Parts: sequence; structure tokens; C-alpha cells
Amino acid sequence: MSTTDEFLAGSGAKAFAFEDVGDTISGTVLTVDKRQMKEYDSEQLEVWPDGSPKFTWIFQLDTADGPQSIFVRGNMFTAVRAAAAEAGINEMIGAKLSVRFDSLGEPSRKGFHPPKLFKAKWEPAPAASASAEDLW
Repeated sequence: MSTTDEFLAGSGAKAFAFEDVGDTISGTVLTVDKRQMKEYDSEQLEVWPDGSPKFTWIFQLDTADGPQSIFVRGNMFTAVRAAAAEAGINEMIGAKLSVRFDSLGEPSRKGFHPPKLFKAKWEPAPAASASAEDLW
């Protein structure tokens, strides 16, 4: 995508919140953007202990409720990536993605919140049909 395309496409889609177990979003992938994560309280860019940047993937989906975004990282990243491999996805744009907040895991330490666990499913983009002119 060119810089002009990125600018004109914008990224103003409302973010979908996975608040309760069972919350699900489904839609056709419009855009995928990779951004360095920021700390919630300071907006400083996050890095791993070795200094390399931590990233999140932002998927903008065309849903029944209009365009919505999901921030794919952590357990959701694992679920979305595994589902893509299982479905043989080689192009995300135009494919249908469904993500469900499936359950809560065990907290990593006492006093921590339990992690959200997700399931994902992909459907490849429909094959483009050839026009009569393309056949000649």
C-alpha cells in the first residue's frame, strides 16, 4: 500500500473490546498494520529486555456493525496465527477472520489478573471470478 493509500484509508475504526467470555468479532480483513506497543500510563514505546521493540498488530475488519479494529497481541496473536496456518491463509486482506474470547487462563503470579484466552478462525478470500474478456 502506498503512503497516499495509507493516509486516505485512515485508521479511525472503533476498537472492539473483548470484555466478557464469549465476546466474538467476525469480519472481512480490510487492513493490517504493525505498530510498536506503548505503555498505558506513560505512552512510552515498549521494548523487550534486550531492547528490541514490542509490536502489536491492528486488524481493521468490515463487520456487520461497520468497520472495527482489533489489537492482536499475546494470546490472541497465538490463536490468530495458528488459525491462519490451519486454514492455509496466504493473504490476509479480503479473508474473513473471526476471533472469540474463549476463556480465562491461570494467572502467572498471585495477585495478577488471569489472561484472556482466544480462539480464531479464518476463511480464505473468495476467488476472483474471471470476466469474459479475461478468458480471451
